[in-house]
Amino acid sequence: MKKVLVLIPLFALLAFGCSKPGLEGKWTMSGGPMIKNNTTGTITYTGNRFTLVMDVAQVGLKVTTTGSYKLEGEKLSQTTDDVTVDDSKVAAQFKAMIKAVVIPAKLKETMNADKSSAIKFTDADKVVLTGGKDGDVTLTRVKSS
Repeated sequence: MKKVLVLIPLFALLAFGCSKPGLEGKWTMSGGPMIKNNTTGTITYTGNRFTLVMDVAQVGLKVTTTGSYKLEGEKLSQTTDDVTVDDSKVAAQFKAMIKAVVIPAKLKETMNADKSSAIKFTDADKVVLTGGKDGDVTLTRVKSS
């Protein structure tokens, strides 16, 4: 019986204490090329898929990208499959300008050209992505309420 009581904490340590943190869940973004000037971003990882939502509140624009990702050691690769632009809250006088600049196919091409990053978990709830041409991006896990 004493051996069993000693093995239970050891098993728990081996099973849970040594596991690496993962990306599964929802994260807020800071830094990088698109997170500035009243723009917020969240990215959700589920299975091998991601959904990235950029909300440019200042003009009422929302850009959503979806795709697949692969985490191998300290390398994160993301491939964007689809980009949608919701300009329903953009003021009428700015819609033509937004449509000329925010082109889903061009955004997809740009995102896929710079799709790999070095990844470092500073802890289980904070990640820094480096190696992108436009600077580092920090992800902070959104805690469930």
